[in-house]
Amino acid sequence: MVSGYDLRINLSYFIGKSYEKEVMKKINEVSQKYSGFDVRLFYSEQDNLTSKLKDFAKRYDGKVNFSIRIAGTDYQQVNDVCWYQILSKSDYDRFKDELPFSGRWFNIMNSITKDNLLEGIEHFEGLLRYISEPKIVKRQKRNDEW
Repeated sequence: MVSGYDLRINLSYFIGKSYEKEVMKKINEVSQKYSGFDVRLFYSEQDNLTSKLKDFAKRYDGKVNFSIRIAGTDYQQVNDVCWYQILSKSDYDRFKDELPFSGRWFNIMNSITKDNLLEGIEHFEGLLRYISEPKIVKRQKRNDEW
């Protein structure tokens, strides 16, 4: 279990796009291997996604292995900051003054494409794999015993 390691993505990057199902499927695959993380999706009011949100919720409610939280604002409270965020370069530049960096990971995309989103999710999975694997402690070899 990897509780406390939340993933945050701008919903407007993939909602209603041809690769929406692929992105959600990839996140679901990661959640089946490493349960216990939440996905926090956000959007700005300028994105005009309110008409698409109901259909999105119907498509994925109860069909994915992780909990989804959707926020209608891109502002984050200090206690609500995610551990791993996939952001476009422009979003990162807009948020960087507000984002605490201690213990946080960012995947910054130069352009918003299916491949870049999937690569960011794979990087998130790699970090989860690293922190959840048992650590091998090598016994120190001593040569001072006669």
